[in-house]
Amino acid sequence: MMIEDCAEEGKEVDELLKIFSSFISDKISDFQTDIYYQNPGYLECSYEAGYLLD
Repeated sequence: MMIEDCAEEGKEVDELLKIFSSFISDKISDFQTDIYYQNPGYLECSYEAGYLLD
C-alpha cells in the first residue's frame, strides 16, 4: 500500500493527507483515463517523482 510504503513510521496520517492532496489523487480519480487501473508500483513511483512516469 502506497501510504505504508511512503510514510515514516508513526507518520501514516500525514502521508495519507499528502497523497490525497497531491496530483496523483486527481489523476487516479479521473476515470476517463486508464491511470486508475495502473500497477500500484507505477503509481507509487510516479507519486514519489512528482509526475506520471512514461
